[in-house]
Amino acid sequence: MNSDCAFRIGRSHSVCQDYAVAGGGERPYVIVADGCSSSPDTDIGARLLARIAERSLRAGASELDLERIVRRAGKLAADLGLSPCCLDATLLTATIRGDQWHVLAAGDGVIAWQDRDGRVHVRAISYSGGYPEYPSYLTAPERGRSFDALAENHAALCRLTLEPDGCVVTLPPVVPAPGGHLESGSVRDTTWIALLTDGATSFVGRAGDGSSAALELPAVLAELLRFKCMQGVFVQRRLARFSQQCATRGWFHQDDLALGAISFGA
Repeated sequence: MNSDCAFRIGRSHSVCQDYAVAGGGERPYVIVADGCSSSPDTDIGARLLARIAERSLRAGASELDLERIVRRAGKLAADLGLSPCCLDATLLTATIRGDQWHVLAAGDGVIAWQDRDGRVHVRAISYSGGYPEYPSYLTAPERGRSFDALAENHAALCRLTLEPDGCVVTLPPVVPAPGGHLESGSVRDTTWIALLTDGATSFVGRAGDGSSAALELPAVLAELLRFKCMQGVFVQRRLARFSQQCATRGWFHQDDLALGAISFGA
């Protein structure tokens, strides 16, 4: 097994608020985090959350305690003189336990995995009002209640399958569980699993007449997740190559983009 990650700043941002880390060995993992654009210093907060989650995994934790991670990050943020709101960031993690992979998605973002038949299964979590359920609310009850009161901010889990022949199968969306969406699967039946921040849904393409339009997620993922050699820094290579292809095609992502993946080998 091998893991790798990479991240890029979005066209509309002056500071990249996405972050990602990856670890190998017998228990590989990937973690991606996306800081809220309207909260202060979330580029730092996203890094604190991701690094503390990573430390927990390296210490042998089989499952992550989100509230504990936020509290630890909050102490570090306070030592730096930062607002607790700097921790307003999504957190997605993929880990291996035995012969199963497990994903925890707190907030919005995209989960994708390829089965041994070449199908790519996609789970995209979004919020209609643009306000994800951040783990930081776990230690701020009043902010959590304010989030719950957002009547027009509906969570949705979009489910897609990208067939090897290019066809896209769309399943009815469902409502993700509050507190973090969980996915799991068999390592034996999976080629790779990837986590992406919601920057994957912010791509825009330019037409021949100079106009621009939002790109559909399946079209983006079909190219972005076209992994070949999955040795070494395979995600960094793929994202660099994809960025070159985007420049040629006139594609760009408005929001920051982070990608982490684990390869399970042949």
